Amino acid sequence: MYKINTTLSFDRLLFDMMKIFGLPQALVEKMFQKTAGSPEGACTMHLIHDWQKEQTQGKGLYSIRGCVEKFEKSLALSRFVPQCSYVILATDNKAIVSCKKWTSEIALNAFQSAYFGDSLNVIDPGMSRSLVKFDELSWQIFYQLPRLWSREMYSEKEKITKSFKIYFETPIEKRGEAAYFSQRLEKQYRSLGFSSQEMASLFTVTYWGITSNLYKACFFTFRRIVKDNSLSCAVRHEIAPAFIHGSVSIHHVVTACPFLNAVWLETLRIDMSNLSVRPIVADTVIGGKTLRRGATVIAPARQLHLDARVFGEEPHAFRPQRFLDRPGLEYSPSFRAFGGGATRCLGRTLSKQVVLLFVAIALHRFDIEVLETPPPVRTQDAKGSGSVVGKDDLLLKLTARSTTPEP
Repeated sequence: MYKINTTLSFDRLLFDMMKIFGLPQALVEKMFQKTAGSPEGACTMHLIHDWQKEQTQGKGLYSIRGCVEKFEKSLALSRFVPQCSYVILATDNKAIVSCKKWTSEIALNAFQSAYFGDSLNVIDPGMSRSLVKFDELSWQIFYQLPRLWSREMYSEKEKITKSFKIYFETPIEKRGEAAYFSQRLEKQYRSLGFSSQEMASLFTVTYWGITSNLYKACFFTFRRIVKDNSLSCAVRHEIAPAFIHGSVSIHHVVTACPFLNAVWLETLRIDMSNLSVRPIVADTVIGGKTLRRGATVIAPARQLHLDARVFGEEPHAFRPQRFLDRPGLEYSPSFRAFGGGATRCLGRTLSKQVVLLFVAIALHRFDIEVLETPPPVRTQDAKGSGSVVGKDDLLLKLTARSTTPEP
C-alpha cells in the first residue's frame, strides 16, 4: 500500500483529517493548491513534507540539536519542585514523580523548544500537558462525537490553538529562535494571506502530528528500562562513556550504544500500536483482491510486529536481543514503527535522539526505584492508537547519584 500512492491516497487522508479537525473547507483546499514559484508547482502540503525532510536530516537536524540539549537542565534535581505537574514529593536529594507525566512533559518541552524556541513555553507553560490530554481524547474527533460529549477534548485543543495565535501575533524578534521548518512554514502561510487564527489552527494540527507519538515512545521506553533492573544496569554501563567529559555526548548515545538502541526498537515493536490509513480514491487491485473506491484501507502495524516468522520465537515477549542478533531486522518490511514509503515518519531520527538522550541523562543522574503503580484514571482504555492511560503509569523515586554533579 505504500507503493500505490495514487489510488491509495495519503493526500486524501490529510485533506479529510484537516476537515475532521474543524478547519474550514476553503482553507484546506488552499493547502492543496499549486504554489507559484515552488518546485514543479508543488502545493503547500507537499512543501511542508519537503521542509520537514530538510529539517530532520543532515545539517538541518544538526541545527536543532542545540535546542534539544536544553532539556538537560530540566533533569537537574533542583528543578523538581512541588509546582511541577509530575512531582509528588521533592526534597534536597530525592523526588517522587509520575513516570508518565515526567517523561511526557520533559520530552515534549524539548521537542517544542527545538521547533519553536522557548516562546511557547512562556506563553503557556502547560501547553505540553494540553497536548497529552488532547491526544488521549483525540479518538473523539475521529469518531466525530458531538461537542456536547467531547468538551474536554475540544477545550484542550482550543488552548493549544490560542497559544499559537498569541505566538504568531508576537513580533518575530521577541519570540526567540525557531527551527528552519517553523520559520519557513510561517512565511509560507503569511504569503498565502492566512490570518493568525488560521495559522494557529494549522499549526495545532502540525504540532499534534509531530509530537503525539514522541511522548508515548519516551514513556514506554523508560518504563521498560526502570522496571527491569538488568536492563537498567546494562544501559547505564553502556552510556557511561558518553559522560566522560561532563556534558552528555549525543553522538555516543545515538551511535555507540547498540543495546540501548535495541531496547528502543523492541519498545517500538511491542508497545507502540501505529496504524497506516489510506482512503481509496479509485478501484485498486492488490493480491488479486479489488479494493473499491470510497472505502478505506487500515493496516495495523502490530500484527506485523508480532509475526513469529519474522521476529522469532515468542514474539509477544520483550527481548531486545533479537535486534542485536539480527542487525538488519529493523529494516524488515514487517517492522513498521514509522510507517513506510514516501510517507515514512520524517521525525523518527530526532524522536530517537530526544528519547535516548532523556534515558541516558536520567539514568546517569539518578538511582531510580519503582514504588507502586497508581490506580487507573478511568475504567476503560483510551480509544487512541498507543495511548498512555493511568494504569500504565509508575511512581518513581529518584535519588541523586553521588557521582553526578548538577549543572
